[in-house]
Amino acid sequence: MLHGVGVPDPIRILFSFARGRGHLGPLMPLARVAQARGHATELTGTRVVVLAQTGFASLHPDATGDGRGDEGTGTLARPHPDRAYPRMAEVFLGPHAHAAVERVGRIIAERRPHVLVCDEHDFGAMAAAERAGVPCVVVEVLATGYAGWRPDLREGLGRLRAAAGLAPDPALAMLDGDLVIVPFPASLRGPDAVPRPVLRVRPEPPETADA
Repeated sequence: MLHGVGVPDPIRILFSFARGRGHLGPLMPLARVAQARGHATELTGTRVVVLAQTGFASLHPDATGDGRGDEGTGTLARPHPDRAYPRMAEVFLGPHAHAAVERVGRIIAERRPHVLVCDEHDFGAMAAAERAGVPCVVVEVLATGYAGWRPDLREGLGRLRAAAGLAPDPALAMLDGDLVIVPFPASLRGPDAVPRPVLRVRPEPPETADA
């Protein structure tokens, strides 16, 4: 048994990420450690990224494209210090998030993982895990820990949770899951980082395209 808490060892771990490779990267060291220790790991997320991965017991690609939009303004804009990520809600709380609730929910029902590990912007996966009663580990992907985007997501997260049949979450507790893992040095933390208990792990170099 795992740590004497009634969880079988090895365990089944579902890894999930939102959109592109940058959101999968911080999860990969955790997946490799889990695989090396004999745990069953599965992966779901953007199709083109998921299908390029190896080492997982099962892959569950979504039905979308590469998760990136090619549209842009064509000009550089000066960032506003209070809104460094003005499109956070648009990009991560749109149709992708609502679809992820159902997709990840189906995978959880079929594969019955003991825990879900997702990146900090995979809101649909978080909602699916909460609805299914599966513990959720959230991995930060912003090295500075910047969280100024959180208030902008309150309304969208409320709609996402309501659609998933979940109760309101005015404190945005869902965003912290059951455990937060930070794969970045403490020296990178900015003044806007959320003051919360975290498990800090040693960062690894990003994978190259040839890796």
